[in-house]
Amino acid sequence: GQAEALRRVSTFNALCNLGPLLGGWLADRWLGFRWSVTLGAILLCLGFSLWAQLPAGPLLVPMGVLVLGSALFRSNIVALYARVAGDASSKMEHGFRAMYVAFNVGASLAPSAAALLRARFGWQGPLAASAVTMAVVVLLLALVVPQLGQLESMRRDISRSEPERYPAGQITSESVPSSSIGIPLVLLVSALILWSICFGQADGTMLLWARDHTRRGVLGIEIPASVFATLPAILVFVMAPLAALLSRLSFTRTIPRKLLVGMLGTALSMALLAVAAHLSGGKPTSAAWLLGSFVLLGVGEVLVAPLLQLSLCLLAPPARHGIMVAVFFGALAAGYHLAGRVGAYWPTLPKALFFGGLACLALLGAGLAVLPSRWLPATPAQ
Repeated sequence: GQAEALRRVSTFNALCNLGPLLGGWLADRWLGFRWSVTLGAILLCLGFSLWAQLPAGPLLVPMGVLVLGSALFRSNIVALYARVAGDASSKMEHGFRAMYVAFNVGASLAPSAAALLRARFGWQGPLAASAVTMAVVVLLLALVVPQLGQLESMRRDISRSEPERYPAGQITSESVPSSSIGIPLVLLVSALILWSICFGQADGTMLLWARDHTRRGVLGIEIPASVFATLPAILVFVMAPLAALLSRLSFTRTIPRKLLVGMLGTALSMALLAVAAHLSGGKPTSAAWLLGSFVLLGVGEVLVAPLLQLSLCLLAPPARHGIMVAVFFGALAAGYHLAGRVGAYWPTLPKALFFGGLACLALLGAGLAVLPSRWLPATPAQ
């Protein structure tokens, strides 16, 4: 049934995002970011290889290996960037956004590639291709990671010998006292959970809306509802220049204000579908409503996700970046799980009420996201 399917998909997404809590702790305490990322890539390659061998068999072993690989790779590769990139918040913001866009470029290509491979080779096709892709990642890391270690050492030496190159406007490990992290951390995590409840509908109830409540015919051709599954990732790539443009405007130059714009975009996305549901009277509506909603959701994603990652890192010294990025993924896990729980009410609630409630959650998240502004830099370093 739809309710059970939504719960299972959200639980799978939650597990994929929950593992980095362990991986970030291991990277901070024992393995380091470079070894954690490399070992995670190897485990992901192994997990896909095992799954390709038994696509219809028991999934506990290959999925367990994939969860472990994701735990070590997913958040630590972001923390590794933060470690070697320097301390300027503007530079970190650009890098966090670039990495998030790169992730979504892959996510936009994956569904179509997987569908083509499955049609030609069965389920072994996309699974084996994923294993080969991760093998290439392992090779790239073997070439790049040693250079990252040298870059990190050089940056550390320069910061000690040439302090004039690191002005006071930049973020340092002492920017926020450790005793003051608790309140802004709770506020940012709560905002992230509320946002991800709304964003988690993109591959759940919004696809059901596309299938059952949207006119998808163009020139006599029926567009499959599954096509909309690729829109969020594609829109992140398209909307990335918008985030850079906002950094040049005086009103949206600070991190909290850009977060506010992203949260409001998410709220408007849900509100737009609520209006469409109210006006439709139960009949299929124009695809323009859904496309507009996805565009606003894309605006929210390209601003909220990387900026919340950055904000959490700015609350802690570099030695704790691994666990802070992992907290980001843990909050996403909680939000995606709750997204499935909320989505389970889709068959019974009026659709206008359903999307209207999600819009209210996003508005509440907007308020929580701007409250920690006193703990974050007033303006990004230039």
